[in-house]
Amino acid sequence: MPEFRRILQPSGKLAIVWNLRDRTDELTLAYTQIAKTGSNRHPAEKRDRSIEPLLASSDFTNIQTCDFVHKQDVDLQGLIGRAKSASYIPKSGPQLQKIISDLTEIYQSHCGNKSFVSLVYKTRVYLAELSNT
Repeated sequence: MPEFRRILQPSGKLAIVWNLRDRTDELTLAYTQIAKTGSNRHPAEKRDRSIEPLLASSDFTNIQTCDFVHKQDVDLQGLIGRAKSASYIPKSGPQLQKIISDLTEIYQSHCGNKSFVSLVYKTRVYLAELSNT
């Protein structure tokens, strides 16, 4: 929190935004499992998203939380591209080919008569104001 205080102007406001994959959505859960397995359970797949330091800080007041649903519609190439854009997904080799195969399978089982599927996110926004202390 000290870094946020340092870079904000005296009347500054803070917004922290996370897009959390909605694990209650069947396709998004399947995508998450493929990413987790394909990345060899890379730590980025289980990042700590705690705002405890913000809540405990005397640097910020009027802390509010806003949640909303966001959907990312992707075709098959977009779904594969989304996975490949993650730094922790292998860039080549058999593991990447397995990920592509698994993504193709879930895409085909979920797209129905549409040309896309939707990855569902719960977007969480934390808003806070810089305290005058």
